Order: sequence, then C-alpha cells, then structure tokens
Amino acid sequence: MQRVCVCPELSLIINDIGDITPLANLTNLTNLLLSHNDIADITPLAGLTNLTRLELYNNQIADVTPLASLTNLNWLGLGANPLSDRTCPVQPETVCKF
Repeated sequence: MQRVCVCPELSLIINDIGDITPLANLTNLTNLLLSHNDIADITPLAGLTNLTRLELYNNQIADVTPLASLTNLNWLGLGANPLSDRTCPVQPETVCKF
C-alpha cells in the first residue's frame, strides 16, 4: 500500500533536496515550504493548484514559468535564486517576493 499525504501543509526546508518529482501528486497541499534546498526544476509543482503559499527561497531555480498555473497563490517566495527573469508568473505581481 502506498502512503499519500492528505495534509494541507508540508515543510521541507534545509533538506538538500534536488528532485521534487515525488511531490507532484500531493494535490491537497495549500502551503509548501521548500526553501534552502538544491531545487532547479520546479515543473513537478505545476499541478499543485490548491497551493496558496509556496516558498522556494535559496534554491537553484532559473525558470519560474511552470508556476503560472498556480492561480490560488497569495504568497510566492523566490528570493536568492538565479532567476533568468524576475517577472512574477502569477497575478497580482505582489504575490511574488524576490
């Protein structure tokens, strides 16, 4: 039997995580904290449309366009990443914290 998280919040801060593919199925999440890891590819987060808060500070993220589908976000922390473009992928732009 496979375990599934039905919790609304998950904090994985400072865990040396590079691959977040396993998080793609956690669609019940509303708050996800992934700061201070080694994440570069955030594509697996594109389907987590229930997220209202996403913190990705201090990772290796250059492209944030996969987050454009996360229209319920009211906080998106992106500071201290090597972003290729500092345009907020969601509206209003005040959601993004660079």
